[in-house]
Amino acid sequence: MIAACGVYLLWAATRKQSGTVFRLVAGWLLLIGSLFVWAPTSGADKGVALGIIVIVLVALAVLVGIALQAPQRESRIAPQRTPAAQTLTWLSYSRRFWVGFLIGPVACASAIAICTAVFLGLQEIGFEHTLNLTLVSFALPVVWGLLSIWGGADPKFWRKNLIILGCGFIPLISIIATR
Repeated sequence: MIAACGVYLLWAATRKQSGTVFRLVAGWLLLIGSLFVWAPTSGADKGVALGIIVIVLVALAVLVGIALQAPQRESRIAPQRTPAAQTLTWLSYSRRFWVGFLIGPVACASAIAICTAVFLGLQEIGFEHTLNLTLVSFALPVVWGLLSIWGGADPKFWRKNLIILGCGFIPLISIIATR
């Protein structure tokens, strides 16, 4: 609840013209305070990690709620007319479906493979288990987002596949080869 209030105050600071300094400071203090509440749950390291995950989830829920309530804006770019000969076919629909699947679950699987390889690599060089797990837990959504954006933004269909699938298979092969 403290994290939700902190996220709300930070959001309100971006929307209001007056009193933004108070809202910013109070929002950050509430977010930091929520980490202290989470710290004793299962040790200082794991509790703070869980608290940060909760903050991220609350922030995502707030952003989704705001996005769903926002009115739909018109595109600034004039819509292009498609000639009758370029109607959408089953191939174009299947490509669109694949790209959505690629930047969603497939990019997630690739991110999991990358983070697992990093986890095992850090474990081999002697990192403490909880610290290693915390680092990889924070890295997973970041890597997933990077892969989704990087692969999804590429205009070439084959490069999208190469980026996301390649970034997943390379660490997977290294994991299999070292075990």
